[in-house]
Amino acid sequence: MILFELLYFMLPAYVANMMPVLVKKVPFLNSPVDGSQKLFGKPILGNHKTWRGILFGMLGGIGMGGFQFLIHINVLSINYAQSWFLLSVCLAGGALLGDAIKSFFKRRFNIAPGLSWKVFDQLDYVSGALCLTAPFFWPGIENAIILLVISGIGHVLINHVGFWVGINKKKW
Repeated sequence: MILFELLYFMLPAYVANMMPVLVKKVPFLNSPVDGSQKLFGKPILGNHKTWRGILFGMLGGIGMGGFQFLIHINVLSINYAQSWFLLSVCLAGGALLGDAIKSFFKRRFNIAPGLSWKVFDQLDYVSGALCLTAPFFWPGIENAIILLVISGIGHVLINHVGFWVGINKKKW
């Protein structure tokens, strides 16, 4: 049961993390968050981190949190009626922030956008979501570790499905 509760808790982060990929062909706000600026000759984040991805990621994550509020399933002692919006913003924003921070470091290590950086690609958004949510709700270290492991495995599986249906260019 705890596994279901942890996955349910993370749904806004999962949706926020997937939205930029799902809307990548939408021409609206297709401009880099970093304005194509460079730091010491290297892109700050790269052209793959767009305002479109931020907007749709946040909308998707907050939308999922609103859906959780509407269906009235409270998990991990969270009263969604009181905290769904704050929790959704933190989970979605944290997922996107974690991904952006990882991209910053990928550029420092000369890893091109879209190329795999195993382990970090699977854990960046979960770590960011947990960190941004921690001041308001912390699931505990054991549950955080479970989330990192399960989310990492799930990320790989979802990427494989994305490859098979033509959304992703690579399996992993």
